[in-house]
Amino acid sequence: MARATLIAVPIGLVIVVPALFLGAVCLVPLEQAPGIQEMLSILPPKLEGYTAQQGLFDLLTNTLFSLFFLMIPLMASAVSASCIFVGKKNAVP
Repeated sequence: MARATLIAVPIGLVIVVPALFLGAVCLVPLEQAPGIQEMLSILPPKLEGYTAQQGLFDLLTNTLFSLFFLMIPLMASAVSASCIFVGKKNAVP
């Protein structure tokens, strides 16, 4: 069970979640979505000429998805630690 979790969590955080976000950026009409312009206002000044899709793509890839890579070691260590504690509890008669 722990091995499957240690494999599934990184795959989900690196492949599945970014694919869903990027698919939504490509398919949803962003000009009609509320709050997009406020979110794009935090982009650096050198990216002012971007369209809404390009700006949101840049914001997601450079800001949000990098945090997913940092979450992988945290999730792996939490799963390993929980399996150790559960294994100790089940091992005691």
